[in-house]
Amino acid sequence: MTKKKFLTGGLILTAAFMLAGCGSKSKANEGYYPLTEITEGDVTVSEKDLDEYGLEDSYAVFYDDGDGYLVLMDTPSDFTYDKKKEVLNTDFGEVSISVKGKTVTLSDSQVSMTFTKSKESTPEKPDYPSFDGAAWATDGGDDWSGGSSGESGGEAVVSDAALDFWNDYWFGWMEIDGFMNEYDQYEGIKYPMLAYTTLEADGTGTMLLWDNGGNWAEVDCSNNGYGLTDLGTMVSESGYFYDYDLGHADWNIDPGTDPKKRENYVYIDGRCEDENGEHLFTYDIHLVKWGQTWDGFDDDELPDEYDWYLQQIEDGVYVPDQLPE
Repeated sequence: MTKKKFLTGGLILTAAFMLAGCGSKSKANEGYYPLTEITEGDVTVSEKDLDEYGLEDSYAVFYDDGDGYLVLMDTPSDFTYDKKKEVLNTDFGEVSISVKGKTVTLSDSQVSMTFTKSKESTPEKPDYPSFDGAAWATDGGDDWSGGSSGESGGEAVVSDAALDFWNDYWFGWMEIDGFMNEYDQYEGIKYPMLAYTTLEADGTGTMLLWDNGGNWAEVDCSNNGYGLTDLGTMVSESGYFYDYDLGHADWNIDPGTDPKKRENYVYIDGRCEDENGEHLFTYDIHLVKWGQTWDGFDDDELPDEYDWYLQQIEDGVYVPDQLPE
């Protein structure tokens, strides 16, 4: 696999499975649907516990044609209904939809969210977040624009805890799942990875991932403070991964989505497509802050170089020049 040359500078939802079943359909009836349950992996949060995750006022609104918008953590996100594919097109990609009676379920490979139709009046749609120097300044919600890295001095939108968390080095590993035969040979391999992330008080940030061969990713990001914790969510705005461009919300990195609540850990998932939109492969990246031991991880979740990593920490190395070959 070739990678882009090293350059100077600074929850993705992927298309997954289509839910199907007796008596189900894919186009929701017009109306207001509050969130009543969310599942990620083997963790399910019911309606009465949504407030613990800041999701108590989340909902979906569907128009007569199947289009509409989601509101999660007071942040709206428009979607359109694809009648041919029977999916919703969102900022995060295609999301499957299943409708049974008054219940609508939206799902991808990571998360399943259930909404139940209400007779109450639809709340007023929140404004789209905007702030100086960062992403999500829009002219009506359809044309999202990303900020560039290194800009600062605007109004503070993230917490001190977020600044402490995101301005640091990371170590971890990546694995790919090929959809084209040419990538089969790379499946099942844990590629070691180093990373560096930055975040300014105004919400602009960057992510850089590399190994001994050079850069894997260089990404401008934004973080408006919204997320399951006060660390917010790092959202890609522009840049690349491998040989492919990244745009707005191709990466949505929220530390609060980890069901095991492991310390100083982030997870990135994404997909690469060619210029014709052909799905090439998906990838999963697991990163822990440099110096942090991987407590709470199963053996198969540890990097293959974990013993080397522990020795580096014991020797007082602050980010190595080289990874093991």
